[in-house]
This record gives sequence, C-alpha cells and structure tokens, in this order.
Amino acid sequence: MSTIVGFFIRLILNSALPKALGPILYGSYGFVSSVFEAIFLFFRTGVYSAYYNYNSKNENSFYINRWFALYISLALLVLSLFVFFSLKYFQSSVWNDIGYNIVIIVFIFLFVNEIRSIFNDYGHSKYLTIPVQKVNIVSLIAQGLIVIMLYYNSSLTIANFSAVIIFCNLGFVISTYRIFRKHKVVGIPPINPEIKPYIKLTKEIYNFSHPLLTLALFTSLVMFFDRWYLQMQSGSIEQGFFHFASRLSILILLFNGAIIPILQKELVLLRDNHLLLKKKYEKLLLVFFFAANLIIFCVIFNIKTIISVLLNENFNGAYSSVAIVIIGTVFRSINQFQGTLLLSINKTKFMRNNGVFNLITGLFLTIILLGSPNSILNIGYNLGALGLSIKFTFLEIISVLIGYFYINKYINLSKYFFLKLLRISSISFVAMFLLTKINGLLFDKLGLNDGLGFSLYNIFLFVTLNALILIRWPKIINIEKQEIINFVESKIKNKKISF
Repeated sequence: MSTIVGFFIRLILNSALPKALGPILYGSYGFVSSVFEAIFLFFRTGVYSAYYNYNSKNENSFYINRWFALYISLALLVLSLFVFFSLKYFQSSVWNDIGYNIVIIVFIFLFVNEIRSIFNDYGHSKYLTIPVQKVNIVSLIAQGLIVIMLYYNSSLTIANFSAVIIFCNLGFVISTYRIFRKHKVVGIPPINPEIKPYIKLTKEIYNFSHPLLTLALFTSLVMFFDRWYLQMQSGSIEQGFFHFASRLSILILLFNGAIIPILQKELVLLRDNHLLLKKKYEKLLLVFFFAANLIIFCVIFNIKTIISVLLNENFNGAYSSVAIVIIGTVFRSINQFQGTLLLSINKTKFMRNNGVFNLITGLFLTIILLGSPNSILNIGYNLGALGLSIKFTFLEIISVLIGYFYINKYINLSKYFFLKLLRISSISFVAMFLLTKINGLLFDKLGLNDGLGFSLYNIFLFVTLNALILIRWPKIINIEKQEIINFVESKIKNKKISF
C-alpha cells in the first residue's frame, strides 16, 4: 500500500518541481542533487549492505547500530568539509556558480533522505515492515499535500520544497525510532556482552565491503564527471532534461525498489541452499520484471502525453532523452535483482570487477558523446542529455549480460531463463505497439484529438490485455494456475474470518 501511495506522491513531486522551476533552474537543482548523490554513493556502497546483511542475520543489533552511527557521523563530517571548501574556494569550477543557498539546502535534504532510507530498511530487517510503512504513508501524504499547496499558490521553490521533504522525513525517522524502541530492536544490550565487539565488527564489515570500495570510488567519480561535464558542455536545460528522465526511471522501478530489502533478507538466509536460492530469485525476478515492463511500455508509447501533462512545453526537447532512458530501464530492472543476489551471496569482488570495467567504458562514452570539437579534449558529438541517455542504456545492457552469465555459472539458472525475460518484453512491446496503432486509427476515424484521453484509453486496454494474458498463461512468470486459485481462496477465507 505504501508503495502505491509513494508512487503517486513521487509522481506529484517530480511533476510539480520542474513545472514550477522551469528547465534552467530545475537543471541546476538536478546538477547539485546528482553531485551529492554521487558522493553519498561512495559512503553507502558496501558498508550499508554489510550493515543490512548483519541485521538480517542477527536478532540483536546493539553493537552494529553504535558502530554504524559513528560511521554516519564521520561521513557527515567529511561531507560538510567538502561543502564548505568547495563553496569557498571552488564554487565556479565545481558548482558552475550555482548559489551556495541552493547547494546547502539540497545537501541537507539529501542527507536526511539517506537517514530516512536507513530507518526504513532497518524496519524491513527486523520484520517491522507493516508498522513502519503506516508511518511512511502518513509522511508521503503530508509531503504531497504541502507541495501541491505551494505549487498552486505559485510559491514552490527549491528551498521550501527541500524544507518540506526534510521535516517530513525527520518526522518519519522520529516515529519509526519510537516503533523500534517499542519492539525492543534498538538500544537493548546483548545478554552476554562481547569483548572488543567493535574491532570484530570493523573486520567483518571490511571483509565484506572492501572489494566494493574501489567500485564505489570509481562510480562516484564517474557519476560526478558525467553530470559535471554535461553541465559544462550543454548547460542547465540539458541537465534538466536528463534529470527528469532519470527521476522517471527511478519512479518506474519504485515497486522493484520496495521489494529489494525484503528480497535481500530472504536471499541472505538461503545463500547456502542453491536450489531454493535459484527458485526464489527466478520467481520474484519474473514477477517484478513483468510488472516493470507493464509500466515501462505504458510510458514509452505515451511520452509526449506524459511530458505535456507532468511538465510543460518548455520540456518538449526532452522527448528523445526520456525515451532512451526508459528503454534502458527495462535492463535496469534486471540489474536491480542481479545486484541484490550478488550482495546476498557475498560476490562483491565480481561486482567490483564488472563495475569498474563498465565505468571505464562509460567514461570514454561520456567524453565522446558529450564533448565537442571546441571542448577541452577537442573530441565528441555534443549530444547533451541525449548522449548521456545513450550511454546509460548501453551500459545497462552490457552489465545485465555479464551479470547473467556469472550468476548462471554460480547457481545454474533454469534453461532459457534469459529468453523468458526477453519473451515478457517482446509480448509487452508487440501488444502496446498494436494497440497504439489500432487506437490511433480509431481516434482518427472518430475525429478525436484528445491526447490525454487517447493515452488513458490505450493504457487501460494494455493493462487489461496483460491481465488476461497473465490469467490465461501464468507460467510466463513461473506461477501455476493452482497457486493463483489458492492465493485467491486464502484471501477470501481471511476476509471472512476477519469480518
């Protein structure tokens, strides 16, 4: 339920802000956000996964919570020093002369957002998903209502938008902490105190995460370079186009993101049983890949309507960039599950090697696609947001293929499993393509020119058709008809009992 609410609230937020700011100011906001997200990624990669894995396997988290709180404090200190020195001495070269007030408020907003994610995932690891998500729903609704009010009063700015998210997220953190205290999953020392527990934890976390530190460093540097180079070569408008495309991609995969912490917890517990691990991974990937494709192809075939409704005519130039990023999202949805599986079975060295290879390849692509004959390096096609979108999609495809072959070697995936994934995408594409063509002819015949009405009708038929396909052939996602019948019967039975 919270995921559905979150989807619509984030849709509102990702529409209201660019509409209110326009592509130039929104591009500046997107650039600052991307810089901090790149830096946060360095501190999050590896260590945070080790922290989550530990909480999933151990009932008592007293020592690990203290260790992680110290780690967050040190990270905050380093980040604060970076903000101070970059604004004081390198504002032009790092921030492209964007005002210090925007940089600081966005930094605070994104840091608090990271803390919120930590508390949310901690609830999953301690089987407190339902009470935590109830608080999450209230927080999301509050964000949406306040932002809508500010937008319709023509007073929505980067500062008050960030302030709203900050205070709502702080409310979420305080409320969830009270839930954790109530259920005694924080602040409770173990019955048998350990000797020098923090040294032991440091070694354990280092052994898990040190292969990812190289990957995290390269990833952060390349992410920063991508968006910095785009800003310097093409300006804030192109930055705004790509930022909206990337945010739309994240929004599409929101349902995948909601299941990832729960999936990681289950896969960690099954890591020694390859047969059960394979079955769980394949079934959940097929189900959520099917759902992701449903949304992805609804978006791809209705991008013009989405831009006109969610944004305005100033963003019409974003069409190609958004389309290519959304195509890449098909493969990104697989990448999410591959990464979760690899983390769960501690294959961090492979993730590092694969990631570094992709990042080096991506760096050359950035220089070639975004640069120009007049740039510092005197090479490139100067494609702006379109070039970064092409790079994104290309690397997602390469990463999925390499990851698939490695995972298949480790747990011996079912025969033709990758073809099953391609079949889902092919069916979705053909179905939406035919519906769009047929409905286009029908609307032309009737003399209807309502773009929004056409898109809604198209999406309704597409979702209905996919539902019928799923009911008729549930094996597409590795589900037997009897499983569906049992699930429906259990829900009806539970409703009768509760009534």
